[in-house]
Amino acid sequence: MKKIDKELEALLVELKLKDSGYRFYVVDNHQDIASIEVFDDKTFVYLRVKDKNLLLKLQALKVGGIVFPPLTKEKLLSLFQNQNKALDIDYDIIKSKIIAKAESLPALPTVIQKLISLTSNDKSTFKEIIDELKKDQGLVGKVLKIVNSPFYGIRKEITSVERSAVLLGMSTIKNIALAAFSFDLFNKNFAVYETDSKNMWLHSFLVARISEELENLCGFEDKGGLFLAGLMHDLGKVVLVDFLTNKVSSIDEEKRLLGIDHAEVSAVILQKWNVNDKIIEAVEKHHLESDDIFYRCLYFANILANSEDLEKDVKDVSMKLGLNFADLYPRVEMIIKSDYEEFI
Repeated sequence: MKKIDKELEALLVELKLKDSGYRFYVVDNHQDIASIEVFDDKTFVYLRVKDKNLLLKLQALKVGGIVFPPLTKEKLLSLFQNQNKALDIDYDIIKSKIIAKAESLPALPTVIQKLISLTSNDKSTFKEIIDELKKDQGLVGKVLKIVNSPFYGIRKEITSVERSAVLLGMSTIKNIALAAFSFDLFNKNFAVYETDSKNMWLHSFLVARISEELENLCGFEDKGGLFLAGLMHDLGKVVLVDFLTNKVSSIDEEKRLLGIDHAEVSAVILQKWNVNDKIIEAVEKHHLESDDIFYRCLYFANILANSEDLEKDVKDVSMKLGLNFADLYPRVEMIIKSDYEEFI
């Protein structure tokens, strides 16, 4: 509060509103209005004088609310309740628009759907998988670009998906195809997240690769799901960037500004794509340390991909997942320190 009013201050303390993030100003004249630094729905004014011109000016500035003497707890509570109701309505409208946009995203390409299905079926043949991939020559070119990057350490250039599959295995080729497909999805302006499209995609790819290693070390019977979960865990941000006007640095800020966060939106998209429910739930909960080990793998992969002290964090993850540090650390270090500039 710029101008202190003891009565107002006492009520704000009693109602636990003093440090709530809202701004409170006492106005007695036009000079007081000039001292208000921000005019928005978080700015509240206690107008202590009967002055129609002052009132009209404040209303034109669209402050969050104006309260008049005599000041009571009930008046102040009513002011906030009315504003919160308005916010709830706005949240509902915004959320419905966000969900509609998420559901309007194109379906997974047929070739990607088929690859996921084929590589999940033990009876699928090598030829079936290769023939399906070769139906999309643009995707084949992207796969070969990634395969020939320094990341996979293949010395002699690979010019065919058949040769790639022999060297890396069909599961890896399927994952590379998914990664190549996903690159175009992240072709958006991510300035509100203080990053760009390449780094947004790269983070998702790193989380996918670390998730894959955790999946292998944990010994899940059905493999491949965590790679897809990691690759798509931040996909909701592709939708939210069209609605955010302020920079955000946490999932809580997304929720406060829009009433929904990127994990929830990612889940909506994956539901539209008919992805396995377990993967959808892992993505929706990737910011929560769940008791479920499958979900925990994605949660920890996201942490490791952002780690500023990799050795310390890998030790912590190894302990919490019951893994051997000596097995996990070199795998994660290789993923984090590899040069990806060749294919992004």
